Amino acid sequence: MPKNFWRGISQAGFLVLFSFLLSQGRVRIWILLLIVGAVSSLVGKRVYCGWVCPIGGGMRFQSWLYEKFNLPRLKAPSFLKGGFMRLILVIAFFGGMVAVRVVGIELNIILYLFILGVGVSFIFSEDFWHRICPHGTVLNLTGRVGPLGMKVARADCTGCGLCEKVCPNESIEEEGTTGIRSIDCNECLVCHNCEEICPTGAISYGKRSKRGYQDEKDGCSLGRSQ
Repeated sequence: MPKNFWRGISQAGFLVLFSFLLSQGRVRIWILLLIVGAVSSLVGKRVYCGWVCPIGGGMRFQSWLYEKFNLPRLKAPSFLKGGFMRLILVIAFFGGMVAVRVVGIELNIILYLFILGVGVSFIFSEDFWHRICPHGTVLNLTGRVGPLGMKVARADCTGCGLCEKVCPNESIEEEGTTGIRSIDCNECLVCHNCEEICPTGAISYGKRSKRGYQDEKDGCSLGRSQ
């Protein structure tokens, strides 16, 4: 079975679990999975975002509907791709959480994040939420030390660009005018869409090099230059 199939099963299962916890009034238990996702990112990047997150599961179904009926959605503004703006947003989010606690207001933050994430995805493409999600921003930071990630074998890359087209978070881009693609490992959701569509098998998941911004061997960048 293709990895995309198992990813769908994983997302559906965790979405059902999230719905069950929500119906039982115990959705805050999900915080444990958020912690596990952050810890696992220290090794394997943002696997939580691509395989576990219930918001991601809901957005995947939305994307399928929009593609099936050829419905347009707005792209994420370019300024959200900068680290500074995202840091401001996540500080504002956690600051708001503290303020809410101080004034004694009880809010189910996880539920509201789910509603917000799925809600904005009716207007914007998936990458918009992945750029502003507080937990996704945290994983972007914690995952920078992770030794594993999606990577491109440059010798096998033909520059067809199919991987770039199927990436839900616009984490793949051309290196200059070479045609060869590289993957921004900090933004990559480890969904394996690129790996499965690559006609030459140039993309895989495994240990990446740590030789600076752009490694000449494995096509896994440590972040876009700003």
